[in-house]
Amino acid sequence: MSRDTGIAEATDGLADVQVLTRAQRPVEELSEMVHLGEFAMYVVLTGSARLTINHDGDQRMELIGARDAVAMPPGSHWSWGHCSHDLAVLQVVLPSGCVVPVAGTEPNKIAAR
Repeated sequence: MSRDTGIAEATDGLADVQVLTRAQRPVEELSEMVHLGEFAMYVVLTGSARLTINHDGDQRMELIGARDAVAMPPGSHWSWGHCSHDLAVLQVVLPSGCVVPVAGTEPNKIAAR
């Protein structure tokens, strides 16, 4: 789920800021996402998760928790897994809508609240 902050509308799509939370159903792995824009950054507000990032042929897995932040390079793919029930992540992207599911995967199950 996600909570829209209104930034996308206020900036006419130049940027978007949302608070993403874990979906209510149990999910081990969420869909793989890709960053097609200029900037994508995530800050963990509460909870924890495993973040798997694929960029330029390298795969990296990180356990992240509250106060951790990560910026995704353009073109990188990633997925969230093993999300705690209280996971909340601040997503900042430029431009709005530049983070999308990789073709053939389900829509991301971390959403706004």
